[in-house]
Amino acid sequence: MAPLSVERRRREFWRRVGSAIFERRWQFVFLVLSTLLVGFGIQEGFVYAQVNNFSDQAVQLPILYSYADDTLFQGDILLDARENYMTFFYPVLGFLSRYVPSNLLLLGLYVASLGMTVTGMYYLAEHLFPGRHVGPIAVLLWTTWLPNPGGDFLHSSFPTHTTTAIGIQLVGLALALRQRHLLAAALIGFSANINAMTAVSFAMVWAFLLLRERELWSWRLVRIPLMMGLMASPVMIWRLVTSSAIIEEQSVPVETFVEIMRVRLWYAIFPFSVNLQLWVLFGLVIAFWVYAARFAPRETNRKVLWMSQGIVLLGIVGTLFTELIPVPFIIQLHWCVAPGCSTCLRRSTWPTSFTPGWVAIVGRL
Repeated sequence: MAPLSVERRRREFWRRVGSAIFERRWQFVFLVLSTLLVGFGIQEGFVYAQVNNFSDQAVQLPILYSYADDTLFQGDILLDARENYMTFFYPVLGFLSRYVPSNLLLLGLYVASLGMTVTGMYYLAEHLFPGRHVGPIAVLLWTTWLPNPGGDFLHSSFPTHTTTAIGIQLVGLALALRQRHLLAAALIGFSANINAMTAVSFAMVWAFLLLRERELWSWRLVRIPLMMGLMASPVMIWRLVTSSAIIEEQSVPVETFVEIMRVRLWYAIFPFSVNLQLWVLFGLVIAFWVYAARFAPRETNRKVLWMSQGIVLLGIVGTLFTELIPVPFIIQLHWCVAPGCSTCLRRSTWPTSFTPGWVAIVGRL
């Protein structure tokens, strides 16, 4: 009888899944069409999402190829730096590319990451603005390929570890808002193995939201950091072990190290290196976002305000230990700092996350 009981539970599970999909079939159709529109219309994914060795791909592809074939690029300094690139994204892709052509692999990953991002965007908007049907508006606003004040774009024209992680994290945040805490923690924790920088930002946003919602406080919330830490443990161990080795070998003065990092990663770590024009433009975006809040439900504004405090805290910590009191260890662990530096706010990550807030005006109409 036991196997029969298991079989019944399995059938019941898939029946519920099928029923949920059928009830939301038009939502899924819209999300699929939006994904294909961005991937193959706006971004011409058949061309750009594949291997063309352009832009950032000129750096990323050799890393991917070196994981696929250990005999490539022997003696190249890129291989020495590769081990400090804390993501399992390229090792896994390199392994898979031994069996799947790189073009198909990158194209499939590109479409999948776009689909996750569109889905997360849709359900974030629907939750934050209930009853206004602004999910499609948020998705359509996001699909427009317009540069933001940071000089980046809302969505990439080719797959990276960041674009892949962002899709997972947006879905995780949407689940967190719906109080699906364990699943959300698993997704955000898992995404840290792909891009820990953005995972820390999403975790901080969620943490401040939980601080506000006291009615949810109980011992069960302990499961959230435990699940997140468990899922993120591979990259955390990698980072701690590697960082310790780097620090032991480091012989350059702190000032020299900071200047080298400022030249290489000023846009991701050092807010004082961002020119005034970009800060002014970013301020205009934030001003528009604040203006949109007057059209949003009061409860939504409260949630967003609390979540924003997490980003502000990261900004303060990041600025303190990169610009005012430079700490090499913290800079090397810039997945704890970079998203906190305000420079990251003006790049593609947070305009993507804040799009639901911008649809408040349209949702009011």
